[in-house]
Amino acid sequence: MLIYNTYHYPFGMQIVSRVFEGEGYRYSFNGKERDTEGMGGSGSTYDYGFRIYNPNIIRFLSTDPLSRNYAYYSTYQFAGNTPIQAIDLDGLEIYYAQSGEKIGTYGTSTEVRVINANALKEARKEFAVYTNSLNTDPTATNEYLGSKLLTEGSVTFADYFTTTPDATKNAPLVRYKKDCDCNCSSKKQMENAGYKVTGAESELNIHTKVIDGINASGQNTNPNNLTENAIGGAISIMTDLKKGKPVMIGVFQTTENGSYTHVKDNWNPITGHFMVINSSKAENGVISFNYLDNAGGKGNLNLNTTNGEISGSVTGREPLTNYQVSEVRKSWQPKKTEK
Repeated sequence: MLIYNTYHYPFGMQIVSRVFEGEGYRYSFNGKERDTEGMGGSGSTYDYGFRIYNPNIIRFLSTDPLSRNYAYYSTYQFAGNTPIQAIDLDGLEIYYAQSGEKIGTYGTSTEVRVINANALKEARKEFAVYTNSLNTDPTATNEYLGSKLLTEGSVTFADYFTTTPDATKNAPLVRYKKDCDCNCSSKKQMENAGYKVTGAESELNIHTKVIDGINASGQNTNPNNLTENAIGGAISIMTDLKKGKPVMIGVFQTTENGSYTHVKDNWNPITGHFMVINSSKAENGVISFNYLDNAGGKGNLNLNTTNGEISGSVTGREPLTNYQVSEVRKSWQPKKTEK
């Protein structure tokens, strides 16, 4: 029988009067696996992936692999010595390119960082070295952890989002018409801002719901096989807005009775409508995207900085109640000779 409890002092030591017992339960403080035998029975340690933590002495038992980037900290400290406002993950992060492409991950941390496009080439090399070292000599990986290049060439996911002005430069709203549906209207909205959007379904740059199974002929052999990359989609939208470029998106539409509608000629079966994101706002930790809706005017969608989903309430389109971004369209600025 393993001892576990759900009550701890800030740095993780048990509150003795609130210890409970449970059969086979191995996880406790910060959700980390607990070892009750490692200290000769006199205490507990927690497995944080890359290091073992002892809450009784408030120290990790080995040096921090990221210590060269944090000279102002002890190499054995826990959570920056601020356990009330912070926890310690694995000290390692998941990296995305500014295009929304997932580059790789160090360890098993859930922290996401967005890497500068200028550092992308070298970052891929470093991840290749790291991955190869895992296959050959796991004990040799520490020299690749906490790369200065990756640390200085990236920002946290939430911090990447900023306030941007209207990328359409206040272009008039293009309304949905009988002879020009939401797809057509959104493309015209983009064209008024100086951009063209992919037309062939096989060329879609879908970030938030990536369709697997498109064959060499551009046919989708499994339209219901969708792989979510909501974080990548959100990063892609923000990157374009920072460049002064609006973004055409598809959304999943929810109705009052929980059903949804979809665009019959679109290969992403959960997309029910198209519109254009034209600006963003980041204020007091809340990040939102403003959109131009050819069927309902203007509105905004909020970003969930934990999972990357972008959604919001629908205004003026009953019985619809909610939009959730389901895809991000690829666009470009045509050359002067291109029609």
